[in-house]
Amino acid sequence: MSGGRLAGKVAVVTGAAGGIGESTARLFAREGARVVLADYMGEAVAAHAADIEEGGGQAVGVTADVREMDDVRRAIETATDRWGRLDVLHNNVGVNFHALIGEASEEHFLECLNINLLSVYRGCHVAAPIMQAQGGGSIINTSSVQGIMGFDTYSAYASAKAGMLGLTRQMAVDYGCHGIRVNAVLPGGIDTPMWRAEVAAVPDIQALIDESASRIPLQRIGEAEDIANAVLFLASDESSYVTGQQLVVDGGLSIAGTRPNER
Repeated sequence: MSGGRLAGKVAVVTGAAGGIGESTARLFAREGARVVLADYMGEAVAAHAADIEEGGGQAVGVTADVREMDDVRRAIETATDRWGRLDVLHNNVGVNFHALIGEASEEHFLECLNINLLSVYRGCHVAAPIMQAQGGGSIINTSSVQGIMGFDTYSAYASAKAGMLGLTRQMAVDYGCHGIRVNAVLPGGIDTPMWRAEVAAVPDIQALIDESASRIPLQRIGEAEDIANAVLFLASDESSYVTGQQLVVDGGLSIAGTRPNER
């Protein structure tokens, strides 16, 4: 795996135990990157890293809770200690929180911000000086279409994801002169283990998938690999003139007017 679109680069991916993070880390490794997979589910990322190495890639799993600055620092410093640099940071941790604003406790709201937004601050806080000193890098933040659209009961989550977009733009302005590009990817409905766990109690999962797909112009639910491919573009030199942008990957959900089943 010495060649590829990320050949010679070192990357850290948070939330890499499954779903988008795991798919991105595996794709990065196939494209030649040396990858640190970070997640509070340490056994899972260790297993993924071992699998990547067995396939000829270079990877290491780090147990890290993105709510803790020391954990985030340790994950990133694992990359710099082992491989001497940090070229790509994918801030990918995300957890859904459901509640109307009038029913959400302050603890609920703050915990959502801590996991979904402050985790991005922590990653960027540690990574930006490293990238600045080495002359550049790429940071990709996983936001959501819920940062630009309204959905029922997602007040805290939408606030966190929208805040991430503001941070992305501001960092692009502040650090562009140092060769650091900062972008966001905005997934729509993606079939991940987290989503499956949320709908586990639904009697007919396939009916739910079909109904959800009917509201999307491309008529399907996204896969983790769809987002990983977008992140790969933003991590690679192919996007060397792209910064401060929000790349929506949602099958057209966010621009759809009348849904097919409503015509």
